Amino acid sequence: MPAADESRSFEILVSEYRGMVYAYCLGILADAHAAEDIAQETFLVAHRRIAEFRTGDSFGAWLRGIARNKIRENRRSAARSHVLADSEVVNGMEDVYSRMDDRSLGDSWAERLAIVSRCVEALPELMRRAMELVYAGDLGVPAAAARAGTSADTFQRRLSRAREKVRECVEAKLGILEREGARP
Repeated sequence: MPAADESRSFEILVSEYRGMVYAYCLGILADAHAAEDIAQETFLVAHRRIAEFRTGDSFGAWLRGIARNKIRENRRSAARSHVLADSEVVNGMEDVYSRMDDRSLGDSWAERLAIVSRCVEALPELMRRAMELVYAGDLGVPAAAARAGTSADTFQRRLSRAREKVRECVEAKLGILEREGARP
């Protein structure tokens, strides 16, 4: 394939997976700027290493693996001290996202992420507010905790419980969709 065709093909893949990679990074990092940086780094690495991708494998899973490694590199270097996720959160998110790779669940990540939005909307008020402050409000945990009028530790626990409930909800909805053969 000529270089121009390869470049165009990669652009198409980036446009298809950009939202998923960003959402994945944001879910782990809880920082919009850091998530954007890691997502961009992920695609730079993917472009350089595209020859390593094995046809037939999940491209989304391959990208998430690169993103996970970039997050770990940043955590180890301590250049980004706001990385909050432990390996349990990362593994839980990978479980959910890998199930969402299934094209039968929708044609785009926007459709699949609509499931996540519905699950967030169904959260109890305090948990939903925690998710909104961090993810939609672009606040780190300390600033979000201050805005919520609670300690950072209490807020972090609330946010962790909210993430877990969203994960359970998404898994339940995906299970229902898979059994019914329906779309989101």
